[in-house]
Amino acid sequence: MGIGVSPDNIGLLIILSFAAFVVPFVLIWLVGLILSALRIRVGCLPAAVVGLALVVVVVAAPLVVDEVGQPFQGQVIEKSEYVRTRTEGDWTHDLSLTVRYDLTGRPLPAFTDHSQAQMEIMAAGTSQEVVAMRPTPADFDRVQPGDSVAVRVARVRNIFSLVTLVERSAPTLVPWRTLLIWLGAALLVFLAWQARKTPLGYVPLGLLAVVGLAYPLVNSYQTWQAYEDLSAATARGEATVRDVTRVTEVNLCPRGGEQCRTTLAQPYDIVQVEFMPPGPREREAIIGVDAVDVAPGSPSRFEKGGTVQVMYPPDAPREVRIVGEKRTHYWQTMVSVYTDNALVLAFALAVILLPSLLGRLWRRLRRG
Repeated sequence: MGIGVSPDNIGLLIILSFAAFVVPFVLIWLVGLILSALRIRVGCLPAAVVGLALVVVVVAAPLVVDEVGQPFQGQVIEKSEYVRTRTEGDWTHDLSLTVRYDLTGRPLPAFTDHSQAQMEIMAAGTSQEVVAMRPTPADFDRVQPGDSVAVRVARVRNIFSLVTLVERSAPTLVPWRTLLIWLGAALLVFLAWQARKTPLGYVPLGLLAVVGLAYPLVNSYQTWQAYEDLSAATARGEATVRDVTRVTEVNLCPRGGEQCRTTLAQPYDIVQVEFMPPGPREREAIIGVDAVDVAPGSPSRFEKGGTVQVMYPPDAPREVRIVGEKRTHYWQTMVSVYTDNALVLAFALAVILLPSLLGRLWRRLRRG
């Protein structure tokens, strides 16, 4: 889902984008005032109320577009595929489609190039809007600039538009997994915090902290197992190396400065490759990314412009695996992080568990 932009609303959308960072905090303050006036214990309740309201908005927006949105014939004016490596040691792989449509339903001009289309959108008196969308890989591969796509548009008080692709159903646009993880984690933390007032004391919080600290290690092991499982990668081909990034250290909190940097026992190369999978669906080369182990201090085995043999699932060609390579860095990276921060982790657990243990000891001493 995306927001439609036109010459008439672009200034207002810029203002609203800045306001979006401030509004949640203002709402938390207002909810806190109202609850205090009603003599209700505040605590974290205002933040919880506003957080739930934001979740409702995220879930409801695609459903509203699906229900009240009007269908229009759009036109793809640009598509881009971009891979960006991060200091955390991973990467993002973004697919984007830029689509224009006319709010009056008039036929769109014939497509020549992206610059000409932008000029037509920005022309005075136009009723065209443009939207940037994140499609599925299948939708992205199926279209080219100039192709027609069906979009559904819901106008919000004639100020801006919420736009979805007609082929995408509303439930598929909601990030259910992310929402459920955050809501579940928040509920567990709340219950553990309330348990402080029971005979259990800080033990639930301590157990929750242990689970939270162990999760990244378990998740990295599962990720390694998933990348080593080649049972679905039944297709093979030759790919051209686009870029290679050597990772020898990671920074899990980039804004925290050098204190969060960890030198890796097992360095690795993030290798971007480009290739043309067979079949009628793809009409241009696609980008795949693999991260493979390298010996410490050794030069890269991959050269930009060189070729490598890859294997991949036929229905998900971007999930490439370079043939004959190992990927143990997925779990070894987390082992390095835990080793470097062992004292910090031990101190954090002690701070959580110590009050409960001291409280139990004091009660026993008082009982004689």
